[in-house]
Amino acid sequence: PSSHSSAISAMSLAVYFEEGFSTLFFISLIIAVMVIRDSFGIRYAVGQNTKRLNTLTHNIVDEINGHTPFQVIQGIILGIIISWIAYA
Repeated sequence: PSSHSSAISAMSLAVYFEEGFSTLFFISLIIAVMVIRDSFGIRYAVGQNTKRLNTLTHNIVDEINGHTPFQVIQGIILGIIISWIAYA
């Protein structure tokens, strides 16, 4: 699972448990969406493009692998569970 998604979702839920629906919670939620979007959208696309580039250049460029959507969802679920256990 994605450790970035796990950590950021745990942080956002922890802020919710402490503050409720506050400005701080919505800021943490926006940051969480940006990190999650980066982890599976942008990085995954860059990794796919790097694989194509390596087929043309005979592996000159190091591959950057992003997360699949399934790995991101697993990370979010793991972060929610960890935060839930910490505040139970």
